[in-house]
Amino acid sequence: FTMARGRVIAALAVASIGATTAFAPSPGRSIISPSQFKSTGFVVSQQEYVHNAATSATKLFMSTPAASPMDRLSDGVIKAISYSQDASVNVGLNTLESEMLLVGMVRSAGANDIEARKILTSFGISPDGALKAAESIIMEMYPGSTATAQGSSELPFSPAVKKALSDSVAIAERMSPGSDVLPGHVLLALLEYDDRYKVATEDVSKCAALAVLKKTTEDSPVARAFDGTQFCRNLASDMQNKVVANGAQVTEIREREVIEVGGNAGGSTPTLEKVGIDLTEMAKEGRLDAVYGRENEIRMCLRTLGRRRKSNPCLIGEAGVGKTAIAEGVAQVLAGGYYVFDDKGENGGGWGLRNPFRNKEKESEKTVAGMSQEEVDKLPPLPPCPRALQGFRVVSVDMASLIAGMKFRGDFEERIQKLIQEASATPTILFIDELHTLIGAGGGGGDGGMNAANLMKPALARGEIRVIGATTIAEYRQYIEKDGALERRFQPIMVNEPSVDEAIEILNAVSPRYEEFHGVRYTPFAIDAAARLAERYVADRFLPDKAIDLIDEAGSMIKLEDDGEQDDLPEDFFVVTEENIATVVSEISGIPVGKLDRDEKAKLIRLEQDISDRVKGQDSAVRSVSKAIRRARSGLRDQTKPVATFMFCGPTGVGKTELCKSLAQTYYGREKDIIRIDMSEYMERFSVSRLVGAPPGYVGYDEGGQLTEAIRRRPHSVVLFDELEKAHEDVLNILLQILDEGSLTDGKGRTVSFKHCIFVMTSNVGSKEIIKISRGENP
Repeated sequence: FTMARGRVIAALAVASIGATTAFAPSPGRSIISPSQFKSTGFVVSQQEYVHNAATSATKLFMSTPAASPMDRLSDGVIKAISYSQDASVNVGLNTLESEMLLVGMVRSAGANDIEARKILTSFGISPDGALKAAESIIMEMYPGSTATAQGSSELPFSPAVKKALSDSVAIAERMSPGSDVLPGHVLLALLEYDDRYKVATEDVSKCAALAVLKKTTEDSPVARAFDGTQFCRNLASDMQNKVVANGAQVTEIREREVIEVGGNAGGSTPTLEKVGIDLTEMAKEGRLDAVYGRENEIRMCLRTLGRRRKSNPCLIGEAGVGKTAIAEGVAQVLAGGYYVFDDKGENGGGWGLRNPFRNKEKESEKTVAGMSQEEVDKLPPLPPCPRALQGFRVVSVDMASLIAGMKFRGDFEERIQKLIQEASATPTILFIDELHTLIGAGGGGGDGGMNAANLMKPALARGEIRVIGATTIAEYRQYIEKDGALERRFQPIMVNEPSVDEAIEILNAVSPRYEEFHGVRYTPFAIDAAARLAERYVADRFLPDKAIDLIDEAGSMIKLEDDGEQDDLPEDFFVVTEENIATVVSEISGIPVGKLDRDEKAKLIRLEQDISDRVKGQDSAVRSVSKAIRRARSGLRDQTKPVATFMFCGPTGVGKTELCKSLAQTYYGREKDIIRIDMSEYMERFSVSRLVGAPPGYVGYDEGGQLTEAIRRRPHSVVLFDELEKAHEDVLNILLQILDEGSLTDGKGRTVSFKHCIFVMTSNVGSKEIIKISRGENP
C-alpha cells in the first residue's frame, strides 16, 4: 500500500508542479518515460524520476496549510487509483483517464462494501464488465494505442480525473463533514452527481464515466437501461451515513491540525458556517441562476449596503415575485459576476468568471458546458461591485438553524451574540429570509422580550453588521411595522410582480436547468404559454413563481410517462409543448384550458346550438347570451372586468337557472362550475359582511366571505345571484363595485379578482307583465 500511495503522490506531483521541475511535463501534456528523456538531453532513471516527483509533491503539499486531496483519500481510493494506473498502462495510455479511474473505483467499491456491491449488481455492473467497456471505448477514441506492460505506471492525471477527485472531496465533506473520501464518493463525482439537487448528468458525450457504465449494462441481464441519476441516488443514500474509513482518531488528528492552522475549530466563523449558507461561494461555483429584470432592485440593495449606518435593505413583496433571487444577485455581484463552467480552458477547464457586460473586451472566447456562446452573451447585466463592498460575502441564515439544538436558557442568546461578533469581525452580509421570524424567535415574544430581533437591534443601529431581509407585505405590516425600533433600522425596497414579458425572459433563463433535471426540452411556445396561462388562470399566486411551477410540473409529467413505457415512445416525446402546459393548467385551475385553446373558435361558433340542446323555447335569450360571450372572448372587452354580465327576468320555472348551468357546462366545461347565492338570505344591512368577510375584531373574521372565498378557490365560474330584488341595497352597492372594477377587497385586506367570472342575476320582478306580453296581451 505504501508503494501505491507513493505512485499516486508522484502522479499528483506531475499534475500539480508542471514545468517547475526538469522531470515533470507541462500541464495538459502527456508524461514521457525515462527512455524518452535521453533524447531530450536528460539522463534519469525510473527510480530517480519517481523519487524526484514524490519529493517535489511532498514539498508542495507541505508548503500549503490547506492540504491536497491526498489528505482526504481513503486507502480504498488510493489502491483503486493505483489499479487504474496499471490498467491504463496495459492499454497503452500515457495519462490516467476518467474511464480507467471509474474501473478502479467500481472494483474497490464492490470489493470493500457489501451495500455498494448490491447496488452495482442491481444495475448489472461488474468490475470485469466495466474494464471491457472502458477498454473498448478507449480503443475507439485512441485507435493507435497498443497494450503494453512497460513504461511508468505513475501516470499523470487527466483534467477530468483532477476535477473528479476535487469534486469527490466536496461531496464527502457535504455528506459527512471531516470524513475521508471513499470510492463511492469518487463514483458520484465521476458521474457529475449534484448531491444538492439529487441529479446526475445524462449527457454521454460529456461524461466518459456514464458512457462506460451504459456500455457495461448493454450485455447485462438487467432489463432496464442504466439510469445514472437513480444509480447515484441509491449510492448516495448508502454513503450518507458511512463512518470515516480510518476511524475517529483520524478525524480528531485532522481537527487538531485545523485548529493549529486557523486558530479555532471550523475557521474564523464557526457559527456562520454551522447555521448559514455562503451564497457568494455558491455563485463562484456556478450554482446560482442568473437574475433577470431586477437590476434596479439589486442596485438599490448595493446602495443601501454601502451606507455608514443602518445599511440594511429589506425586500418587501408578495410570495414568489423573486425576493430571494435579488439576494442571490447581490451575491453574484460581490463574487464578481457570473461563473460558468469552461470545459475547453487551460488544464482541462474549470469554473471561471463570466460577465459579458463588464470588461467584455478583456475576456477570451469560451465554450461553456450546457450553454451556447449566444446564451452566455445574453446573460443579463450586473451592476459593478462597489469598492466599499469588495471582498464581502453573503451568508443566508434562517431562524430554524439558529434555534436548532438549543437546550438551556441562554444558549440561544449566546449563539446570536457569536453570530453578531463573527459577522462584524469579518466582511459578511447576512441574508435573513422571512425577516419577521426574528420577532419571537428564541422566546420572549415581540413585546420587549429578549428575542432575536431585540438582540440584533443595537448592532443593526450602530452599523456593525449588514443584513438583507426579505418578507411579504402582509407579514411586514403585521410584525415589522408594529416594532418601530426594528422598522427604522431597515430600508424598505418594494419588489413588484414582473410583467408577462419579463416572466417569459426569466423562464427562458431558468428552463435549461429544468431541462437537464427532467431530461426534456421546452419549446418556445411552451415557455410563452406557461407565462401567459399562469397569469390568466392561476389567480391566487404571483409571477414568476407560478409560471416556473408550470414548466416544472409539465417536465415531471413527461418524465413520469417516460418511466412507464420507454421503448414505445416516439422520438419527439420528450419535448414539452404548449399542449402539455395547458394540461397542467387545466388540472390546477379546474378549467379545460387545452380544449379551449385548440377548439375555441369552433366552440364559440356553435355556442347557440350547444346551449339550445338543454334549454328549449328560449331562443332569443340564448342568442343574446351567445353574442355577448363571443364578443367578450374576441377581445372586445375590458380585461380587468368580468367576462360578461347578464340579467335574467321572468317567472319561476321558465329556465333561468337551467340556462346558467348550461352556460357553465358549455363555456367552462363543467356544470358544477357555478356559484349560486340566494339573495333572499341577504335582506339585512349587516349581510354585506357575509359576502366579503367580517372586519377585524368581529366574530367570523378568520372564516372569510362566502363570495370572496368561493371565487378564490374557483376563479373560473358562473356566479348566479338568485332573486336579486330581495337583497338589501348595501349588498347591491358591493355588486356595483365588482361589475365596475372587476375586483373586491375582502375582510382580510386581500384583493379578489373576478375577471374570469360570468355574472348572472335573476329576478321575478315584472313576471306578470312578461307573461301578458308573451300571450300578446296589453300589460
